[in-house]
Amino acid sequence: MTHLVRDILDLEDVDRELERRLLHQYSQVVKAGLLKCEVAEGLEILREVTKNVPWFIASGSEESELREILELREL
Repeated sequence: MTHLVRDILDLEDVDRELERRLLHQYSQVVKAGLLKCEVAEGLEILREVTKNVPWFIASGSEESELREILELREL
């Protein structure tokens, strides 16, 4: 978030509290989007044909948030 605020938005005098609030708000927006987005077509079929193969997820999301979303979506 520091990179976004200071380098992209070019705001030099932003305090840590604002950065924390922005990060929290961003996290909430991402979470809401992930809870509403469509699941890729064919995912259930792929899961069935690879049921004996461990699945891994590469994500930039915080692990606990991602686990919560997957659980809520029953994925």
